[in-house]
Amino acid sequence: MYFTGTAPIFITKLLFTNRRHAGSPASPQPATGKANSVTGLRPPVRPWANPSVSPFRRMRCHLMHMLLLLIAIPSAHAEETVVKWPSLKKLDDLAERCEALSEKKDVGGLRKIAAEVKDAAKIVASDAVPEGAKQPGQVKVLQGDLKSLTDSIGDPEKQDGEEITMILAGVHPIVEQLMEASGMPHVHESEEKEAKPK
Repeated sequence: MYFTGTAPIFITKLLFTNRRHAGSPASPQPATGKANSVTGLRPPVRPWANPSVSPFRRMRCHLMHMLLLLIAIPSAHAEETVVKWPSLKKLDDLAERCEALSEKKDVGGLRKIAAEVKDAAKIVASDAVPEGAKQPGQVKVLQGDLKSLTDSIGDPEKQDGEEITMILAGVHPIVEQLMEASGMPHVHESEEKEAKPK
């Protein structure tokens, strides 16, 4: 559980409050630097830069820095969390192949891959929305679109060539939108291999 809301402000005030010792007046903070042209006041010396500041106050400054780091680091890790959806990743690779075959107008190749695409799409459409998805509602809508599209695949060997080409070419755009809505990085295996140093 992370510190949120007014917690950092409260900690800062607590650490920088000048506590008076019993029977002793508060000592004013020394001022240095160029005076303000409007108010005539000089900015105070920061506790961590003033050699005359007591070791106790220096310790409080260091403690504040440590606490702020402890607050910031878990938040940064939370923002870097990557959504994982293995079945969608598999469908994305198949959809990329469909797109390439559609561009080549390779109806024979599309007929061979159609059943595998339909099965993979069925799994993705029935999956629960992955934890940490950016737009869970949009993910559910797109899952329904994917199911409606791939349910129209009948017998690949007997189905009209133009129809099956149009259906399979439409899978990849939906997959891309699903990845974006869920927060997954859209990188294909071929691109990952090219990105690796030889």
